[in-house]
This record gives sequence, C-alpha cells and structure tokens, in this order.
Amino acid sequence: MRWPCIQTLGAIYWTRDVDGKQIEREGCFISSLSAKVRNHRDLLRSHWSIENCQHHIFDVTFTEDSSRVRKGTGSEILSVFRPLALTSLQQDTSIKRSLRGKRKICGWDEAAFERLLARFPET
Repeated sequence: MRWPCIQTLGAIYWTRDVDGKQIEREGCFISSLSAKVRNHRDLLRSHWSIENCQHHIFDVTFTEDSSRVRKGTGSEILSVFRPLALTSLQQDTSIKRSLRGKRKICGWDEAAFERLLARFPET
C-alpha cells in the first residue's frame, strides 16, 4: 500500500448563504485519523475558520479580491509579499491605525514606510 497510515477517506458537503443565494459545495479528504465523524467535522470547521479569517484580512487590508494582477508570475510574487507585509504591519506599534490604514500611510509617506522597515534588523 502506498500510504499505509491512511485511516479515513471522507466527503464533506456544506452550504452557505451569500447575498441571499444559497451556495452548495462538496469536498473530499484523506486522513490518518480514526474515522470519528465529530473529530473530522471539528477539524474541518477549524481549518475553514482560519482560512476565512485570513482571506478576510488580506481582502480588507490589501483589497486582494479586486487585484488585477493576472499576467506572468505577478500573482505568485504577491502571494509571498502580502503575508510578509501583513506581518510587518501587525508587529508595528508606531502607527496607531488599522492594518489597512497603516498600509495606506506607508504607501503615501515614504518616511513612514522607512520607519516601518527600520524596525526590523538586517540579516
């Protein structure tokens, strides 16, 4: 057997309301955990909770959903730099604004951006 630690093959079905429309989705998963439905349900919900929360932060802070970057490797490059920028903004306490506000200030004011970068030591 190629994957001897597999104990569970599963499928999940979920619905959610978006703008008054009900959206239905299905998914499959493979797990090394025993086949206890409640455990899998809780783990899957936890995973999607984190995923949805992160997506919301990137969309609000960086307006990721409205990004028009489509050509070449631009989207891959941004997928590396957005989390780095988010971490920098989250760790900064010198600017007393929301994450989106901090990002905008650093975009408008080069000195503020340099102060943000100066807080991190060179490696």
